Amino acid sequence: MALQAVDTIQVVSNPSLISLGGFPVLESITGDLFVSNIKLTSIDGFTALNTINGPFTILGDASTTDVLTTISGFTALTSINGPISIQYSYSLSTINGFTALANITSCDDGQYVPGCL
Repeated sequence: MALQAVDTIQVVSNPSLISLGGFPVLESITGDLFVSNIKLTSIDGFTALNTINGPFTILGDASTTDVLTTISGFTALTSINGPISIQYSYSLSTINGFTALANITSCDDGQYVPGCL
């Protein structure tokens, strides 16, 4: 049986990981989605995820050259029941695939999130 719900996803300091995806049936995160990994170039593949009941955090590294360029594939995500924060991702050029997103409790960094200014 494929993973459909988890409490928290944290991806931190994994220098070999360049892409984060592969969660095609994950529907719910009851806690946090926290990514702090300076080698990631893309975050994609959360196509069934509809709810995050905690903070959604993407944290680059202010002291190095961050290489994250794309965040996409959150097409079923309707609600983030916590703050959304995208920081120190200076190479980030594309955010798309949040077409169903209707509710964000709060925003920590509005410069990357339309509607959270």
